[in-house]
Amino acid sequence: MRGSVPKSVRSKARNLGLCTLVLGAGALLNQSARALPLAFDFPDAQSVSSATADSPKPSEENLLPSNNAPILAPLSSESNSVTMPLNRYRNLSEAVLLREVGLEPSAQVDVMVEKAMAWVTQSMSAAQRIEFAQSCEQHFSTVVKSMQLNLPALACVPWAMERLNQVVAGRRKPDQTRPSGGGRVRTESELRQSLRGVGFLDAFWRIDPQTPQELTAEAAHVQKLGSDCQYRGTFAALIARAEAFFPDPAALAAVERVYPAAFTCLEPDDDGFERTHLRAGLFRLMNGDAVKARQSLLLSAHAENPEEEFRSLFWLGVIEENASLRSGGGGANEHWDLLRKRYPLTLHSVIAGHRQGQDPLSNAVSSKEAIISRRVGVAWSEYNLAAFFFELLIARKEATHLSAFARYTSRIVDAPNPESLLFLSKCYDTAQAYKIAIGTLTRYFKETQSQGVTLDTLNLFFPRAYTDQILNSTGVVDPVIVLSLIRQESAFDPFARSGADARGLMQLLPSTAAKWLPNAKQELFDPSANVRVGVKYMETLFKRYDGNVEHVLAAYNAGMRNLDKWRQRFPKTNTLMFMDLIPFKETRTYVAIILRNAYWYGRLMAMQRDLVADTLVKKSTQARWRSETVQNLLSIAWELDGSTGKSRMSLSQLYALPANLNLPQPN
Repeated sequence: MRGSVPKSVRSKARNLGLCTLVLGAGALLNQSARALPLAFDFPDAQSVSSATADSPKPSEENLLPSNNAPILAPLSSESNSVTMPLNRYRNLSEAVLLREVGLEPSAQVDVMVEKAMAWVTQSMSAAQRIEFAQSCEQHFSTVVKSMQLNLPALACVPWAMERLNQVVAGRRKPDQTRPSGGGRVRTESELRQSLRGVGFLDAFWRIDPQTPQELTAEAAHVQKLGSDCQYRGTFAALIARAEAFFPDPAALAAVERVYPAAFTCLEPDDDGFERTHLRAGLFRLMNGDAVKARQSLLLSAHAENPEEEFRSLFWLGVIEENASLRSGGGGANEHWDLLRKRYPLTLHSVIAGHRQGQDPLSNAVSSKEAIISRRVGVAWSEYNLAAFFFELLIARKEATHLSAFARYTSRIVDAPNPESLLFLSKCYDTAQAYKIAIGTLTRYFKETQSQGVTLDTLNLFFPRAYTDQILNSTGVVDPVIVLSLIRQESAFDPFARSGADARGLMQLLPSTAAKWLPNAKQELFDPSANVRVGVKYMETLFKRYDGNVEHVLAAYNAGMRNLDKWRQRFPKTNTLMFMDLIPFKETRTYVAIILRNAYWYGRLMAMQRDLVADTLVKKSTQARWRSETVQNLLSIAWELDGSTGKSRMSLSQLYALPANLNLPQPN
């Protein structure tokens, strides 16, 4: 059923009495693979106990599959061997892992592991894959819990992971939000005929005013539709299009002309619901009307499956803080309290926490231990097979295999609970598949409602890699900002390549890097060259934008031409408002995440106090081009100055609103 905003909510919002809504890759070591035949001739179960590391290759007659051979052994029922705190987990040896399933290290195990990885990396011919699958089908045709994992089945573990996964296709639905096309709508009659029942994205591509005059005319056409909610996608689309003409008064007038219909018609599960109300709220706040802004932001926070709720809560808290200060009051700020509870790691939450005198680290870190599950249940599920094989590859120090298996597992295995999500995250991190590890941890934090945030999980979430290259390349640029940017751009994958052909750790286009690299297309995959050129490019941006790191990051992501337009549209003195008004969701998220990364890297490295961490922190504080926002937040956290109260007060300059702000009465 379609969700809806309750009439009582809309009614109260219109009366301005709405109460707070309680909302509800890795590095490759170039390890040589053993040269093995790909004929799928498995040793029989009799050979397992007598095999040794220097065992000769079994004869053909001993390599025939045994249909009656036991395959899967019952998993241990001792919970302390499979479930434990993350900080107590240690990698097991190959011998221990194999004994768990009734095997011993041997040359035959080596053969089976290589065969398994040949399936993973698709290095078999089509005929070999068919033969391999048929052999595995025989071994797993009568699986029961009491079966023992034998050598033939060990080679088939990745194949069995696929077979046991019955919902792969269902997990990966195609993008259904692409516009269906159609010509540009210009007249009122075309609008009525073509856009009735059309969603936000379709309408956005068909409403495309080229001048403020065209925008004004199209807003008038849309206004005549009244409250016909079949056009709600059109209402949201025109408001989005109006942004291109800010700060022209005609643009703000167009938003206010159409917004009442969007206010009435948009439903919480509509594509444009959150965006429309959030943007309208920020426009109104930028224009000095906090009363109307509060209405819009409250509705934005009511979106179904919101993606930017933290922004709505932050600015609602700003309005609440300003109203309280004007009335001479103080005390609790319900919206900021909710922001810190739900989104403790965001930049907005960090700023709100320090403004309230609350330590974001103490607020974020749970008092509970983070628990992992090496196995779940006593049956060989796809997860248990993946977890066992992951541990086996880690024990064998198979770096190249680990990277390939990490990518394979991330595509086909779904962890059944948060504890298994955390275990997979740890395995991905060990495999240096940082992008997958970060994505899995993000889901873990969401499923645990941030209760899984601990110092151990934070250190997994903010990995440090390629620090030598960063320290060798940064001089005047803050190395922690570079580290934070690499985490966001490539997740430390030196071979990352985007659809736009951006390459390497810092995702540079060959055309951009050509100024410093003669053979940019190839050299950008070299970590040292990539970081060196990326820092050089950042230096040019810092010079162009007077050292404003927020603007530098926006230009790095969206291009200088787009940033120059936004600098003309939006207030540059209000740092947080400028960031949140960036029209491209990807870019406004990008800037906020990199600054957030820099803050949490600073906090964690100050606690670790190893040589690399100390060097990074020292160079960060001494850098010419750095984020004053992050340095101020860290200064407060570290209590480096004697006037932390004054420093906290200075944070309000990051989101300072107009002096003549029209404020609601405090609750």
